[in-house]
Amino acid sequence: MKFLSSSFKQAAVPIFIFLILIGCAGCKVQKIKQDSPTISEEPSSAAILRGAMIGPKVSEADLRELASWGANHIRFQMNWDTFPQSPADNATRAEYSDWLDSQLKRLDSLLPVCEKLGLQVVVDMHTPVCGRYPDSLTDPLIFKLFRDKNCQQQFMEDWKIIAKKYANKKIIWGYDLLNEPHEGVVPSELMNWRQLAENTVKEIRAIDPEAKIIYEPAIDTLSKDIIQKKELIPLSYGNIAYSIHLYSPIEFTHQGVNNYPHPVNYPAKIGNTYWDINQQRKIYQPLIDFQKKYQVPIYIGEFSVIRWAPAKDAEQCLKDFITIIEENSWNAAYHAFREWNGWSVEFDSDYLNKNPVNYTTKRKQILLDWYAKNKIIAPNH
Repeated sequence: MKFLSSSFKQAAVPIFIFLILIGCAGCKVQKIKQDSPTISEEPSSAAILRGAMIGPKVSEADLRELASWGANHIRFQMNWDTFPQSPADNATRAEYSDWLDSQLKRLDSLLPVCEKLGLQVVVDMHTPVCGRYPDSLTDPLIFKLFRDKNCQQQFMEDWKIIAKKYANKKIIWGYDLLNEPHEGVVPSELMNWRQLAENTVKEIRAIDPEAKIIYEPAIDTLSKDIIQKKELIPLSYGNIAYSIHLYSPIEFTHQGVNNYPHPVNYPAKIGNTYWDINQQRKIYQPLIDFQKKYQVPIYIGEFSVIRWAPAKDAEQCLKDFITIIEENSWNAAYHAFREWNGWSVEFDSDYLNKNPVNYTTKRKQILLDWYAKNKIIAPNH
């Protein structure tokens, strides 16, 4: 998540809270397959993930730096300049395939150093085939996957390509199917996100039966599901990690981005709600209940606070996020390492300062203290 339009973000505030818990209208719910294969839990794969999403240009030297901080995993984002617009939005299938191939080659070049450093890898589909398109009734963030049957088929084909390439490769912790899925109102002849995800999991598992797959439900299906009081249900496959992103309250974490005002304080009353760690615990309780009920792993694909938020407040919010993550043994990736400076802990809180500082910021120290909980064990040892 880098730049998102204001109206979309405002709609998304409560959605990020419950995302993972939601069934979908029109889906035929199946019992979780008890015979679904589960990944063999070697020490490296059993450890809780504490790491970061990395920027698209991160080098081997950068990964060594991140590992020296104590991180034990990376979320490898395949991001084709997604925001505010992406070349994928108008690319041909051949052009997109060339781009995807370049991303996988880049990943291939980084895997050896990841193996040496004990950095488990989450492969994140940040920019899917066909990209996004402007919808006159919403923000320009809906994926074309949910308007074109060919795009859906190509999406599954792309994941088959990835699965064939990395089948049974122990350094790959999991496949993150789609970052922040935005589907809008899906035509009846097409698969909605849950249905497309189920079919994609089926295709991947046919190639790599032990693959761990990360599922982040559609971010715009919450209201109707809660109103209809649908049961909160997982997918019909085992060995799935369920994902949300922690950015609540978004008026604080994204202050100064697009139309969000700045400065905003935390803990403080924002709107009609007083936000502190108790409120954070309250809003994430359904996620905790879901995790306990179904005994499924949780993966927090992103959490962050914009760097120019009031310094002490930003530090407190990050601590609160990490406290909740640790209380519930969630796997998590900080957003982001050496991507956009707005999210970087290597920059200070001065918006005008466009260069990293030569000292350890307090926000960085919070991450270092968190990463210190890791016990990095190299794969296959």
